[in-house]
Amino acid sequence: MSYAVIKGENVHFKMIALEHIYNGWLDWINEPNLTQYLETSGEISEESLINYFKKSQPPEVYMFAVYDNETEDYIGNARLSSINYEMSDAAYGRLIGNSKYHGRGFGTEVLKLLSLFAFDELGLNRIYTGVNSKNLASIKSNLKAGASVERIEKIIDELGKTHEVTFFAFTNN
Repeated sequence: MSYAVIKGENVHFKMIALEHIYNGWLDWINEPNLTQYLETSGEISEESLINYFKKSQPPEVYMFAVYDNETEDYIGNARLSSINYEMSDAAYGRLIGNSKYHGRGFGTEVLKLLSLFAFDELGLNRIYTGVNSKNLASIKSNLKAGASVERIEKIIDELGKTHEVTFFAFTNN
């Protein structure tokens, strides 16, 4: 695998670039149907997304643009963050922003590729995430990709609302 291009059966990753903000990312991150289960709240400005991009750089963060192998359409993003090389773990996330690609297994393949990158290229032993338990598509995708449920917790958000969160992990064994 190369940091420049990580290729799977149906999708491939390229390192995210500033241009992706204008090629769909900014629209996706402000689409309520796509972000209803994410931690972000309210509209994300171009400036704040640019700052987020600038802070999301290796070796602390690896962020990728996801492309369809057949059409070369930019369809979403994948990310490893909170990388702790001493503990050998990182948080993961992905967003399939292009709605034409929802429900077709692309998110599952993205998770499999992301875990391979984390284990084979970065030498990590565990990657983890939390998913709002109402986000059934993400829960199914994580399970189908091979993630294990670590725990389920009730979390109180900044507005005082309680949400159930399912925590998943991939381990390198």
